[in-house]
Amino acid sequence: MKIKSYIFFLFATLYLFGCKHQFDGVKIDGTFENFENELIYVEDVTSPQKTIVDTARVKDEKVTFRLYLNEGLYRLRTESLKEMVFFYNANDGKTISINWDKNDTRHYKISGNKESIQLKGLQKYITTNTQEYLLIDSLSIKDSLSAEKTTQLKTENKQRLTQFVKTFMDTVANADVAAFALNYVDASPKNIDFLLKQSEIAHQKNIEAPYATMWYISLNTYRDQILSQAKNGLPAGVKAPNFELPNFEGDSFQLKDMQGKYVLLDFWASWCQPCRQENPNIVAAYQQFKDRNFDIVSVSLDSKKDQWQKGIDMDGLVWKNHVSDLLKWRSPLIKLYQIVGIPANFLLDPKGNIIARDLRGNLLSSTLDQVLPTLKEPEEESTTQ
Repeated sequence: MKIKSYIFFLFATLYLFGCKHQFDGVKIDGTFENFENELIYVEDVTSPQKTIVDTARVKDEKVTFRLYLNEGLYRLRTESLKEMVFFYNANDGKTISINWDKNDTRHYKISGNKESIQLKGLQKYITTNTQEYLLIDSLSIKDSLSAEKTTQLKTENKQRLTQFVKTFMDTVANADVAAFALNYVDASPKNIDFLLKQSEIAHQKNIEAPYATMWYISLNTYRDQILSQAKNGLPAGVKAPNFELPNFEGDSFQLKDMQGKYVLLDFWASWCQPCRQENPNIVAAYQQFKDRNFDIVSVSLDSKKDQWQKGIDMDGLVWKNHVSDLLKWRSPLIKLYQIVGIPANFLLDPKGNIIARDLRGNLLSSTLDQVLPTLKEPEEESTTQ
């Protein structure tokens, strides 16, 4: 009897021990239609590098993850698509279920916690708003809208987006989910006050929320950069001073010869790492807008011609107008344009007036898209029979 009692006690203990140590992480149950054999990534959105925490391949339209994750924001992405599904891990023991169809990626289904559903609602609105913006562009290119009407509709579109983000952030209790909406507001200087205010609201919801804290810190840093840029260079609204400098071939170039075009006057140098990091954005803008009465004049603060040439070639600065006196910071243009640091740039209208400055990253392309004349489709030549 004692042996039987001991055996019974042993099995009961093992059973209880096993029940107590069942999996208590987060389970992600995914149905991925038309993604057969594709690799699915789970990534931590809070980390600046978007750290990959796990991967799995789709088999029979199914992927299941069992993960021990910190509470916070994550995303699923695939090898073949730009679209992503964002979800929130609440560490509440509930399974997060996702149904995603490759043929209809924007209309995924998700359940498991309210935060993930709120993220889906945010993305749904952003998709609708973006489609509306693209429609305005399409009608403008087809010359169905005047330039004034295009500007008006785009402004209204952005205002609706900003109001939606504000309402979303005011009504969502979770600080990280609220802060995530800031991704969809144009981070241009004119929006800095709004972004700062909203990031502070999200931060105060929970000062320990990692994603909201990251936004709060980065936006305050960005504000400081904007304030420092305010002292760098001539302000918008003044005439860009004319100058004469040799181009790379040694021929004389004068800025006034560019009148009649929109011109980005860009000050840079091959030794300036921030300039080199910004160059891909400038190259992309040139390729996108060169047919819309837009050109670039690059003023180099190099002192050695071979290094200047190397920088042009390596970064693919394919436009014609590259000028320099090879005097570095002793160039008279530094004082003429009141420049205290590079990169620095000025956007000039066809009359040579400065209409914007220090356009970096997405702000450059979005500003050009707003101010440059739209392309007209070529008219069909009529033929006489």
